[in-house]
Amino acid sequence: RPYAASSSSSSSEEDDDDDDEDEDGMGHMLSVKWLLHDAPLPPLTELAFVVLDDLLLAKPSSVLRKSLLDSGLGDDVMDDGMEDGMIQNTFAVGLKGIKNADDAGKAERVIMDALNGVARDGFDMDDVRASLNSVEFHLREFNTGSYPRSVVIFLEVMSKWNYDQDPRAALLFEDTLAALKSEIDADGSRIFSDLVRTYLVNNSHRVVLEFYPSSTLESEQLDEEKKRLRSIRSNLSPSELKNIDDAAQSLAELQERDDPPEAVASIPSLSLDDLDREGVEHPISIRGPDDDNNDDSTTGGGMTLVTHAVPSSSGVAYVDFGLDASGVSPDDAALLPFLARMMTETGTSTMSALELDRTVGMHTGGIDAVPLVIPVRPSDVDDDDYDDAAVTAGTRLRTMMFVRGKCTRDKSSRLLALIRDVLFDADFAGSKRKAVQILGEMQSDLRTDVPGGGNSYALRRIAGRYSVGGYLREIMHGIGQVETIKGLLDAAENDWPALLERLENMRRAILGGNKGNAVLNLTGDRGVLDAIERDVRDFATDEIFSGSPGPPVDFRSEDH
Repeated sequence: RPYAASSSSSSSEEDDDDDDEDEDGMGHMLSVKWLLHDAPLPPLTELAFVVLDDLLLAKPSSVLRKSLLDSGLGDDVMDDGMEDGMIQNTFAVGLKGIKNADDAGKAERVIMDALNGVARDGFDMDDVRASLNSVEFHLREFNTGSYPRSVVIFLEVMSKWNYDQDPRAALLFEDTLAALKSEIDADGSRIFSDLVRTYLVNNSHRVVLEFYPSSTLESEQLDEEKKRLRSIRSNLSPSELKNIDDAAQSLAELQERDDPPEAVASIPSLSLDDLDREGVEHPISIRGPDDDNNDDSTTGGGMTLVTHAVPSSSGVAYVDFGLDASGVSPDDAALLPFLARMMTETGTSTMSALELDRTVGMHTGGIDAVPLVIPVRPSDVDDDDYDDAAVTAGTRLRTMMFVRGKCTRDKSSRLLALIRDVLFDADFAGSKRKAVQILGEMQSDLRTDVPGGGNSYALRRIAGRYSVGGYLREIMHGIGQVETIKGLLDAAENDWPALLERLENMRRAILGGNKGNAVLNLTGDRGVLDAIERDVRDFATDEIFSGSPGPPVDFRSEDH
């Protein structure tokens, strides 16, 4: 089936030819979707499917994701794997950015070959352990992000209750998890290969959709709708047309009419007096690099240490480690998002990308890297007078590369070691193919995000004209990234040594910055923070973080 694609704004014959070429395949997408069952699944099978979903798609090393990306047929994997909110679960996987129209069938064969392979040979047990740990971590942490936890619990319960099933089954997992672990200990990955064979490979209740771009689809649909409405109107009598007009008028009047006061009063509502005007404040401790109690003999190790003690973190420690990125050349600032992904996805001198991904999955709740642009209060402005929403020159700011991770309290040493590895030992030199893959995914994500979030990109574009921070956010996360990624993709394919040198220079600039400008941010309950203190001290005082000599830069008093 076609999907709407915007036509080129250029009217030259050369550009028109390019449009025809694009419609012939550059924007093709393929999706394969299964209906998995016709009766409720036992809890053990449901949980096993969650782990299987992780094994197949969630990580760069996951079988389906890796097979599709390694095929080189498209830019990025699409669809979300298992959907379990209905009484009948579905599983979907696809590929977008397929380069040639004829390759859609090849992508389907890649999917089926990968599934047949794991149905026949099973999964690597390291992958099973990594996925099982990731799922268990997610269940125990129950991180709902910005959504209220109570609302998420309610929605989880309704996924069972809507179909007259036990609502508690959506929340209870301990016994089922223990049973799944026992089965894995006894039979290895057999439970997962059996699920693939039964519910995917041998399941003919499957639909294959191929989408191709059409710059005329929207106008064709509009013309078809007008034609259909004209046909309907021509077959209506005058009295039928009047009835339609009267019904439309009655509906408009009903919609505009105020509800009766007694009906409005029956709606549950809150007043301002019902709201707590004081937000919850968690104790925060900040020790700067120059504090008397923050030398190399204490936890801070000469860098800024921030600790957030929360009432309960379910035994999970959250670690953010940020290094100053202000030494990166302005010409390379737009590459920071790409550098962040290269750090966490290319492997190290001792671990391949696949082995690194497995290790992260087995011992942590995940690691990622992200560049941040952070405005700071100028030193000549009092706290009472500072308004971070006011428009200023925006030159008082910090740019930082953060590596973030989370783990249980007993895994803090492994997490911190992995953070150190991805910063200092990421294997850029041997990762040309991975770089092309990452850039293809980033390009595909932008193509998807820009049409649906155009207002956000427009706001970033406008803000980029008025401050240094706005400019940096625009070139790193705005519409400017579209051209940046396009150029980087060409460089990765045709001039890899030059791009590699830029990446290495950026890494040296970040790692060679002043240690006093580094920030180590820890969040957890008091028991967790106490348990990880020794590992944090060893990490902070590691000589590998020596950086450049001299005092740290005071970004509150100096322009970026």
